[in-house]
Parts: sequence; structure tokens; C-alpha cells
Amino acid sequence: MPWPSWFIGLRIVPLVVLNLEAGPGQGQVADEALAAYEKEMAEHPQEALAIARRAVRTFGKDEKRLYALAVQLQEKNLPFLGLGQVTELAETVEKKLEDRAASNRIRASWLQQRGLGLSTQEVRQLLGPPEHVSSQILYRRQIEQWSYDLPASLSLIFLCTKGQMPRLQTVHSPKH
Repeated sequence: MPWPSWFIGLRIVPLVVLNLEAGPGQGQVADEALAAYEKEMAEHPQEALAIARRAVRTFGKDEKRLYALAVQLQEKNLPFLGLGQVTELAETVEKKLEDRAASNRIRASWLQQRGLGLSTQEVRQLLGPPEHVSSQILYRRQIEQWSYDLPASLSLIFLCTKGQMPRLQTVHSPKH
């Protein structure tokens, strides 16, 4: 029986499936694969959380270790992260590593480094609603002060000129 024309161009490629469960002689293979993920995170720190999520699918038992490394690498590159990345980083620290204080510290630190010019909506996305808001209207300008009582107090000043959206002008934290 002749082969169909679509089948002639196909190549048979052997499929090798690695079982990364710790078995005799396989512990080294698993360690090398885990080290490869860690090396990839070190080479691409801004994508470290995405790489850690991918690695956790294979190495579920090392989840905290992988996320801790990803967080450490991204925290060193905090000024280069965007709003979405820092939000994801803070949520990972809070939920996966169960460290709310560190999560709030990351948020506040990023705001001081990169947050100037953010809208009120973007700040709410990062920090949630403020605990206290005060405002003052001056000649053709409105100044709003938002206060947060995270582990340490945080004060944000927004400036809005007539016809414009409020933008973050100042971030003040007593520790910094």
C-alpha cells in the first residue's frame, strides 16, 4: 500500500520524557534542571517571576526557594520594573512567601523610585484605597494628600491643575 502524500514529508522523532522524580541516579538530573532555571532567572531578572512560575510546574516541592530567588533578583532591579511587574512582585511576596511587611516595603520603595507622575487610579492599583484623604484647593490647583498606615506610614501628595488629572508629586515615608 503506498503512503499518502502528506505522510511522506513527516519525520519520525523519538520522544524522550524525563521523569524528574528523585530516583536512583536521577537526583543529579533534577538538580541540574533546577540549576538551569536558577541560571535563567539570574540572566533575565526582569522575567524572574515568570521563569519561577514555569519552574514550579516541574519542581513543586521547591516552590518557596524558586519564588524567593525570583523576588530577590527582581528586588535588586526594582527601578527597572513597570507598575504591573511591581504589583505582581508584591503580590507574590505577600501570597507565596507570606511576608506582608516585605510586600509593603517593595511597594513603597518602588513608588519613591519610579512613582512620580502616576495617576490616582494607578496608585490605588498598587496600594489599594488610602486610609485617609485630605485636600486643599488653591488658585486653580487642587492638592490631595493620601495617607497609608502600612507597617510604616506613607504619605502621598497629588497635584491637579484645572482641567488635568491628578498626578503623584511627592512620596514621603519616615523611614526613607
